[in-house]
Amino acid sequence: MVVSTHEELHRIHHAVPAAARTFRALNLPLPDPVDVALLQPDPADPPAARHRPDTLLRITTRVGAYLLLVQALAYDDPAKASTWAYHLAHLYEKYRLPPVLLVVCRDKITAMWAACPQEIGLPHWPGLSVRPLVLGPHNTPFMTDPKQAAKDLPLATLSALTHAGGPQGAASLRALSIALRRTPAEDRHLFTELADLAFAPVPHQESGTAS
Repeated sequence: MVVSTHEELHRIHHAVPAAARTFRALNLPLPDPVDVALLQPDPADPPAARHRPDTLLRITTRVGAYLLLVQALAYDDPAKASTWAYHLAHLYEKYRLPPVLLVVCRDKITAMWAACPQEIGLPHWPGLSVRPLVLGPHNTPFMTDPKQAAKDLPLATLSALTHAGGPQGAASLRALSIALRRTPAEDRHLFTELADLAFAPVPHQESGTAS
């Protein structure tokens, strides 16, 4: 993969074993990584491309590499079908690596909506079908022990994101906050970036079902 000189690629060395454990714990159909790198938006990209999902990772495995796009979703939004399709197509064209979309939701209803294939085209012959992997409070475990959170930081971060709106949300966020303070500075950026999504206010809903 060629990375633009304008684009930051930050390897997250300590995240590799924990990411593998997280994929298994969440039953995600993804091969174990041997390298994880955080990609930042490229200023040379078109404006629409820079407004891509919240976090973009390049994950290298023993059988090849792929891109993992992480998108926080507050409520069901039919417009996401075209947005997700655009981002996936653009990133594939740019990097020539298979893109995988991971959608993270704060409630089960939104997660169940996102898990349905998002199709564009005629009802009997869609030209595009976007199939994200989806996490929500129903399929992501609670993690409230700071020691365990520090050991499995990717899982702790996803736990805090998915349970942020529930009764265990404060405990999950506290465990993550303590764990982040114990994380090496060079690896902290990714998880802080993801954790910020848990504190982000839910945007005003203009269509769909509120979360």
